[in-house]
Amino acid sequence: MAGNTDSRTPADDMPYFGPMLARAYASHWLEHSTSLVRYYPEIARRFGISGGCLADVACGEGTFALAMARRHWRVWGVDRSSDMLALAEAKAKRSRLSVVWLRQDMRELRLPEPVDLITCWYNSLNYLLCEEDLAKTLCAMADALLPGGWLLFDVYTLHGLAMEWANRAWVAVDADDCFVASQTHYEPRTRRAEVTFTGFLRVRNRYVRFDEHHHHQGYPWPVLRRLLVDAGFHTRGRFIIPTMAKPDRWSKRIYVAAQKRKGS
Repeated sequence: MAGNTDSRTPADDMPYFGPMLARAYASHWLEHSTSLVRYYPEIARRFGISGGCLADVACGEGTFALAMARRHWRVWGVDRSSDMLALAEAKAKRSRLSVVWLRQDMRELRLPEPVDLITCWYNSLNYLLCEEDLAKTLCAMADALLPGGWLLFDVYTLHGLAMEWANRAWVAVDADDCFVASQTHYEPRTRRAEVTFTGFLRVRNRYVRFDEHHHHQGYPWPVLRRLLVDAGFHTRGRFIIPTMAKPDRWSKRIYVAAQKRKGS
């Protein structure tokens, strides 16, 4: 399988990575994705996850999807950003790996066939800014899974958003070919966080400026757990990486393993 299928056009109400930020991300922001490649075998062993067909939703530039293809999974890589998907497809061609790339909004996820596993990494579900959208996404993911299939994802906790996104300014990337500064703000009342990326990327012999504004929504665990149940999932575990320990009130990011109920 290979290729990029633009099967549905994303709506404009949720930001996604444009061409300059996508290139900066693909060159300098891969630590989270590469760590998940390392830790996935232990996650799979702990929860007994197996199968042969995977959809990596919000796949970005494809690091995790391609790693699973190397492990002989059949992989669908799904993302809203055509710029991210173009980078992912180029990487797949260079690596001679077979992945089908789908441009879709996760709220309207539709796969050509049901899969054994869906992954949704790097706080991508926090981009869903209301419970209705989160519920719709989880139901779409459940519909895309085989009975007994698995969903793995990570999200920022409310504590994580308050600590990491509360009125901070920092340099995210400082390299010869790229500079990115970030400015964040968190509103505890609405549990809404926002970040502005301002960067300069070298393109041929000149630097091109870009600005992108992104939002994240925090969800208390009881809300997320209820929406998982309503979508037809059993929550099999919550954990943090790298220790695989249970999260506590100070955890900034949690990882969740949920299994689709076999009768769903």
